[in-house]
Amino acid sequence: MTYSGRIRSLDGLRTIAIGLVLGHHFFSILQFRGKEWVYGVLLGGWVGVDLFFVLSGFLVTRVVLKNYSAENFLKVFYTRRALRILIPYYLFLFCSYVSLKVLGLNANVVAWPIFMTHMQTIWLAWTDVWAVHFVNPMWTLGWEEYFYLVVPWFFFWKGSKVIVPVAITGLVLCVLGRYEVSLQRPFSPVAYFVLRPDGLLWGMLLAAAWESPATKKILYQARSGFFATAAVLTSALFYFFWQSTELHTPEDSMNAFLYSAASIASLLWVVVVLTAKEKSLTQRLLANAPMVYIGKISYSIYLYHELVHFWGKQGEFYSVPNAIVMVLISVAIAALSWEFLERRLIAYGQRLTYRPPSDHPSDAQHSSRKNVRATG
Repeated sequence: MTYSGRIRSLDGLRTIAIGLVLGHHFFSILQFRGKEWVYGVLLGGWVGVDLFFVLSGFLVTRVVLKNYSAENFLKVFYTRRALRILIPYYLFLFCSYVSLKVLGLNANVVAWPIFMTHMQTIWLAWTDVWAVHFVNPMWTLGWEEYFYLVVPWFFFWKGSKVIVPVAITGLVLCVLGRYEVSLQRPFSPVAYFVLRPDGLLWGMLLAAAWESPATKKILYQARSGFFATAAVLTSALFYFFWQSTELHTPEDSMNAFLYSAASIASLLWVVVVLTAKEKSLTQRLLANAPMVYIGKISYSIYLYHELVHFWGKQGEFYSVPNAIVMVLISVAIAALSWEFLERRLIAYGQRLTYRPPSDHPSDAQHSSRKNVRATG
């Protein structure tokens, strides 16, 4: 199920996530006469982002849990994150700038300083106006960068016991924040849409549960219940998308809870995949070589797909074959990025290893210090 510590089936789940996003962006604007259910599925493809968030929250929190007491944790963690995330991201921004220049368009339509400093999520929520569409998906990277930046410091402060209170507090604030926006700024679709880092926090909770033998056992025992709940909730969500006339969601207070439902459904599917048996159908479908490979390059597919879409829509004619070609071009660009850049950057980052702790307090040391203070 794993190689080099990697859970192959989660790479396959990433492939499903990027597939949902591509379907939403490339195909939901097309007409499928007589097959309205297809349109409904495509319309709800934005939930792929929530699935990505749960996966990121789970995997990154596990890395922090296993290594935060290392003497050089911050240096290694942030260096690896920068190599994996930032360099490909800045290359994408450069390609975006060049694209506008080559097409003779005004490059200043993008607030480059905002995107270069990872403030795009806050900026989009505040202005409630989308930027040029090929940089709009970068709002998700804003949340991920905030998560990577902040979470390790909570562990340094109080150890792993902060996971549950921090995650639950964050989840409550997500719902209250969206609900407050619905009251104070009704008809704010962009703000609604980007104010949803819930999946990262659910992934954080799942990592804590997965690292505990007792709760991990419960997850395995309750797998059938998780599967049934995930299936029902996902079906209800896509039925709602099918009935909706909006590209994203209705612009009302329902968003405060709709996005929570999407992230919970994503969480449940991750649990179902994690607890699947080694030779199960789930493993065979998700852990095969093509699914794993697309999952590994999904980051760059996500980065470049809307830029490819931007170039592909320069003509007047747009059809299903056009969309398929653009998907293939996006995958090809991502494969090149993986082979010649990302794979090498990751390998370089792996040369940096976590050193055993010297004087940094572990959870046990946190507790012992607290007991000394209490008895002293």
